[in-house]
Amino acid sequence: MSGRAKRRDAKRKRHGGNRLSEMRIDRVAGPKPIDLDEYWRELGEYLDSVPERIAELKERLVVAMAPYDAFDVISNVLFANLPLNPETYRESTHEGLAAYAECAALVLLERSDRRGTAERGPIGKDEIDSWMPLLREIVGLSSFAESRRVTPDLPAQDPLSDIRRRIVTRELFLRNPIYDWQEEATLRGLFSDDRVRADILGLAGFDLDDALAIVQAFTEIGFDRLRDRREQALAYQHELTEAVERCRAGGAPVDGEEDEVTTALVALPAREAAKQIETMAIAWIFYATGDTFQVTPEQLAEQTGVDVRRVGSFLELFSVEFGQPAFGSAFTGQHVLRQRPVVRDGDGNHLCTYTGNLLFALRHQIEDPLKRNSAAWERYNRVRKQYVEDNAVAYLRAALKTPKAWTNLKYTIDGEGPYELDGLVTLDAVAVLVEAKAAALTGPARRGAPLRLKRDVETVLEAASSQAER
Repeated sequence: MSGRAKRRDAKRKRHGGNRLSEMRIDRVAGPKPIDLDEYWRELGEYLDSVPERIAELKERLVVAMAPYDAFDVISNVLFANLPLNPETYRESTHEGLAAYAECAALVLLERSDRRGTAERGPIGKDEIDSWMPLLREIVGLSSFAESRRVTPDLPAQDPLSDIRRRIVTRELFLRNPIYDWQEEATLRGLFSDDRVRADILGLAGFDLDDALAIVQAFTEIGFDRLRDRREQALAYQHELTEAVERCRAGGAPVDGEEDEVTTALVALPAREAAKQIETMAIAWIFYATGDTFQVTPEQLAEQTGVDVRRVGSFLELFSVEFGQPAFGSAFTGQHVLRQRPVVRDGDGNHLCTYTGNLLFALRHQIEDPLKRNSAAWERYNRVRKQYVEDNAVAYLRAALKTPKAWTNLKYTIDGEGPYELDGLVTLDAVAVLVEAKAAALTGPARRGAPLRLKRDVETVLEAASSQAER
């Protein structure tokens, strides 16, 4: 055998024989056929086991959170999931979800009140790190449970089933579908008409300006207090550090209760003492975080300048109390905290579980009392219809850079009509016809209810499409 042949043979042995021949044999043999019936059966069995696993995880979570004040737990879990540093936040890598804080809050709302079983103390990183895997798994498994609920016959998939599955999954994970400023602009366009404003005030007890001011105040009050606590903690850290250094230099210890603390710190190595002081300062910032972020109607009224009775009406519409029923076999995107994100404790204190939900709940909750009054609803519906049409045409006109745009045009076809065209935008020889529908996807449709979803699609998409074709 030549030297070249020997080297080739040695190389083949090192790499496991003639791999090309083996690949050809595997390719000819092909993969083992999948038994689809067996696949669907096993998948169905797994999905059917998910609610039991969720119940097990939830019970572990109840036990783990039991010692702690409910407001403290909600605040800390929310902090653990919010992107608090805009300099380092990246949407693609941020793992936090508001849904985790909502899930924790729903579990805690099953209590009779906010109190924990142990004396109130700080919640540390270890506690939060022990809760988060449970919350993540509950929410993750709930996406499977929700998909199973809306598509129980797995092999028989159809377009409507696929839409239902996508809707319930989106509702489970997605919050704030648009930027805050866009939602606020929409709210002002819908609810700022004088007659509509008067109807809202008469039926709900507050107006849109009141509502937006209160939403902002929930954030401002809490974070102003947190900044104050941070300043106090930094001052305490500085004073304690100076006291320890004085004692190390042979000076007298500080007077009062802190003597023991200072003495204990002096006994530690300098680096360890500094770390301990920093830990104590951080613990002070986040001690009783629920109290830091809770508010009373009077505090909201003082912060916003809104009459306290209007604040009370707002809180009544947007809050829930402890003693709520269990969230069921899975966490869903259509739970009570999506529309009523504020928790009240029975002592006049209110905690917002997530202010993003509060802003995006305004439209639905303000519309709700209007719906119960036919005259008020009709006045609002006219404003809503005009708002949608005007904005649709305005966006097209701006995008196409043309001044030729109209709304509410009348036309006839072979002498029949008149019919109405919601919008018309022209650019050179191109005409864009606009048919708009001022209707929202209803709550049952967001839960994946097939008949209601079908009706909503027909009402909004099919009706507008038919009118445009005409």
